[in-house]
Amino acid sequence: MINNGSEEIKGSHRVKLFRGLKYSALGLFALLLIQIFIPVIIPDIVIGLTLLFLFINILVLGLLFLKPRDWGLIFIVIVLIGLFFRSMRWPLAGVLLTIGFAGLGIFSLFNARLFILRFRNNKFLSYIGFSFSIILSITSLGLLFKNMHWPLAGLLSSIGLGLFIPYLFAFVFTLPASDYINWTSEERKVFFSAIIIPTTFVFLIALLMFVLPEFWNNIMRLPIQPFEMYDFELIDKPGLIHK
Repeated sequence: MINNGSEEIKGSHRVKLFRGLKYSALGLFALLLIQIFIPVIIPDIVIGLTLLFLFINILVLGLLFLKPRDWGLIFIVIVLIGLFFRSMRWPLAGVLLTIGFAGLGIFSLFNARLFILRFRNNKFLSYIGFSFSIILSITSLGLLFKNMHWPLAGLLSSIGLGLFIPYLFAFVFTLPASDYINWTSEERKVFFSAIIIPTTFVFLIALLMFVLPEFWNNIMRLPIQPFEMYDFELIDKPGLIHK
């Protein structure tokens, strides 16, 4: 009875902590939207601090309450924050993008092993999950190298995107025969959190960066120019040599 009582107390504290972090994250997100869209000019440092607190809140929330299979969602949020920092020309953008893309790549390798070891009875989830996790890891690292202007970015991105196309066809044509209706809730959660959501996000970013680069530059803002140069003509006045 004592153990049950202590477990109930711990459970209640955990629920309260989860609710507090969840509501604080929603409040910070609402505050961030207000700061961005209201007509009053808000200093960038205020928006940056709000975004940083939101990032820490989401990170703590995910590490404490999300299962390892769902950590990819945390890295996606980190990438989005890093892209926002880059578009605003704020510091730490490179650090956030490195953590986000590298974490997503490592997370995908972890999931590749998970699919092979834990879902042997589900051949579709085992093989397709393993294949997509490897491709997702390569593409995530390629996007990281591309954003950080590191060498081998084109090679990694080309390998990832090149492998994605045939495996996408394999995914589409084998899914109807996968007996998805009879999957367990665990299998469905892993399918969406570890395959569908990360893969859609990464390849949407890759599509914008490599297929629609002008649109991507508009989103990220055009490169900063130190100054603008205009054509001009010398005025023909005495003392000036005009050839």
